[in-house]
This record gives sequence, C-alpha cells and structure tokens, in this order.
Amino acid sequence: VFDMMSSLYDKIGEYSKAQTYFETAYGLKHAIPVVPHSTTESLQYNMNGILTLKEKLEASCHPNEPTLMALYNKIALMYESQNKLSKALLYHEKVLKILWKTRPQNYPHLAECYNKIAMIYYNLNDLSNARTAIQHAIQIGE
Repeated sequence: VFDMMSSLYDKIGEYSKAQTYFETAYGLKHAIPVVPHSTTESLQYNMNGILTLKEKLEASCHPNEPTLMALYNKIALMYESQNKLSKALLYHEKVLKILWKTRPQNYPHLAECYNKIAMIYYNLNDLSNARTAIQHAIQIGE
C-alpha cells in the first residue's frame, strides 16, 4: 500500500509525501520478516489504505484522470476477491465511464471492462445484463 501511495502522490505532484511513503515502503520491505497473516486481515488492511487514497485522489484529481481510473479498477478487483460483487460492479462501471470519456470507441480496455462487468452480472445470476454487457464487448472487438 505504501508504494502505491508513493506513486499516486508523485503523480499529483506532492513529492515530499511521495518520498515519505516510498521510504516507508522500502524500509518495510527490507526490515520486516515475512509473517503469514490471514488473507482476510491482509485484504482489509489493503482496502483501508486504498479507500483512504481514493478519497484524497477524488478530491485532488480531475474526474477522468487515468490514475483515478486505475485506482477504481484495483478497488473493483479487491471487492471481487471478497465476493462483494455489487460493490465491485459499481467500481467497474466508474472505470467504464472514464474509458468512454477518454478513449476511442474501439479501445480494447473498453471491451475488457465490459467483459468484467458481464462476469459479475453472470455471478449475480443477472443473465440479461450479463448478455448485454458481453454483447457490448463483442461489438467493440469487431
């Protein structure tokens, strides 16, 4: 989480904060022995850090900022790993919205995003919306 925060602070121009987080991440990677933790604890720790970062980025970035889009994608994937599919869907849709505003209509990541959305709908047993999303992905690929 610290290395991600360092990178994101660097992108928004807060270099002293970026350096602090980088040094913390570097120190932790080299000073702390690997200790097995429960997956749930690790996911929750990561999620807390990412959600804090999300708030800061939303306050300081343009709504169509690629950095924000990348963060939304990470949040969606974390929610998927916790089987919180409705929340994951929300963040995949935010990514999709940014992609539509900032990329050409045949951009491959649009199809990839629709595919992720289709899989979530499928896992939620919402086959109608899954089909619609996958059809959008196919149209982009043609």
